[in-house]
Amino acid sequence: MLPLRRPDLFKGGLLKPCRGILLFGPPEKADDGLDFKELAKITEGYSGSDLKNLCTTAAYRPVRELIQRERLKELVLESHVSYYITRYYIFYNHKA
Repeated sequence: MLPLRRPDLFKGGLLKPCRGILLFGPPEKADDGLDFKELAKITEGYSGSDLKNLCTTAAYRPVRELIQRERLKELVLESHVSYYITRYYIFYNHKA
């Protein structure tokens, strides 16, 4: 299966018999803030695999940031709990 946006630009000599061509156009819905020309300049020379890895990394980044924030909250909570337990222990053990 060969995906093409512009089949008229493809030199058909590379096509093998009994292979299909999947035609697709531009995305139906695009983010208004996305500059496709700038994106094309930045990713010039990238292979399909490079673009897949870039998209995968971009998709996981917010998840990683959320996990880091939650871990930081846990560490802060643990340090506060530890601090108050220590103060409580010192207060009640030194009173006697």
